[in-house]
Amino acid sequence: MKKLIPVLLVVTASAWNTQAQSYYHDMATLASFGGAVAIGDGHLLIGESTGFKYPGTVHVYTKTAGKWQMTHQLQASDARVGDGFGSKLVVDGNAMLIAGRDAVYFFEFDGSTWTQVMQASIRTTSLALDGDMALLGMPGRQDAAGAVHVYQRSGDRWTEATRVNGEVPAFGRAVAMDGGVALIGAAEAVTFYQWDGGAFVEEAQFMGSDLGISRSFGMAVHLSGNEALVGSAMDQQRGSVQVFRRDGTWQLDRHLRPESQAGSFGSTVVSNSSGYWVGAPFANRGAGEVHHFPRSGDAATVYVAESDAGTARFGVALAASDELVFVGMPSAAYGEGSVAQFSSDGGAWTRLDELHSLSEAIDPIFGDGARCDAGAAAGFECGQVDLVSFLPLEHMGTNRGVRLSDVWGLTDPESDKEYGLVGHLEGTAFVDLSDPSMPIFLGELPRTTGSPGSTWRDIKVYKDHAFIVADGAGAHGMQVFDLRRLRSVPDVPATFDVDARYDGIHSSHNIVINEETG
Repeated sequence: MKKLIPVLLVVTASAWNTQAQSYYHDMATLASFGGAVAIGDGHLLIGESTGFKYPGTVHVYTKTAGKWQMTHQLQASDARVGDGFGSKLVVDGNAMLIAGRDAVYFFEFDGSTWTQVMQASIRTTSLALDGDMALLGMPGRQDAAGAVHVYQRSGDRWTEATRVNGEVPAFGRAVAMDGGVALIGAAEAVTFYQWDGGAFVEEAQFMGSDLGISRSFGMAVHLSGNEALVGSAMDQQRGSVQVFRRDGTWQLDRHLRPESQAGSFGSTVVSNSSGYWVGAPFANRGAGEVHHFPRSGDAATVYVAESDAGTARFGVALAASDELVFVGMPSAAYGEGSVAQFSSDGGAWTRLDELHSLSEAIDPIFGDGARCDAGAAAGFECGQVDLVSFLPLEHMGTNRGVRLSDVWGLTDPESDKEYGLVGHLEGTAFVDLSDPSMPIFLGELPRTTGSPGSTWRDIKVYKDHAFIVADGAGAHGMQVFDLRRLRSVPDVPATFDVDARYDGIHSSHNIVINEETG
């Protein structure tokens, strides 16, 4: 068998958006749905801050017939691909703050829609909102102290009222506010403040070193009435959370720690009437965990990403009411992201269906194809090449978030039939190209059992066999597939198994075969 002489061009639509091409190879700019979550009065808000096709977006959900339904989407007034809009968000009543890469956007709800009313050119890492007052944390770089910008609303206008300047490094990297009390995290310190009508007056400051916290004290904070949580995600390599209470003065009440190794425990913290919720998004090799501690007792219930989500980062974002808890996992589905939801009627917590954004479906192109005209063919960029056909990923049975990598091909010497061999994150697809205008998906060979999805899968053909390797794929090895099996596939599309596997390697980026000597 030999390589195809005709060109087999396989693309994803997102790779061809001219505005987004510079982001295509940056894996950090995948959609990240669930990187931020917040619960408002009748609203669930989910940030989807990155992507190589669309600007950052906040999805607004309302509950209909007992289920959360997405009703509309918000973008910045100066939206652009890569703007980071939705990376952080907070909501209280009819006000909402949404952070972008270079600005913070103020929104208000008029009873039917959210409308942007102001934009502040501040690169913040933390947000807090309490009625008509907002905190925007802007920690200094390296050893600089940083500051927190305080905004107040009068009527329909937000203006900067004052600033709280810190005296410790990274002051403002985490902020929380409730009932006129502000809690501001810094590098190894947290400070409580009380609003006196014109300024925030310091009430108490705690240093991590004084509390036996080894590292990262003040990395995450949460405040609810007279109770506060402070996350220390790198404390003693396991992480910990400190619970403070105010009874006249603020005092440390208890430490929360995981029973076993849970790196990044304390990266996110929230509380509700049932207890304390602590995110450990880098635990389990990046799959992530969320620990729920009851208010009495130390034993926690540990929740993980249920689906085969890989490095889902389960617990990167948390939002809680007394009846509902939402857990963001922005790296699930290979960066598309999901949000897990939990519900309780005052007893045990029940896990409900996950929420995720729906990818834009692209129709297949069969039959007449599309001519390249003025640099475009059926919406795809082109240059002196006509589009013969287009087979979407959905028509090849791929899971959400799967992307394509390498392509190869062959011509069967007996039938002269041509095939496309298409590598993707989870396996290899086989496409019948007998009629290039009507490609037929024959089935796929899944990745080696136990190996993770790989962004690079390389395929080469020698005689009548395909040799398949994958990079960054654990103990994948080299799969060997007898291509003569494609001559007769009784049930299309089929799920194939390997004919042989070489385990002398684990992962490999590429494979080259000396076709003259074998």
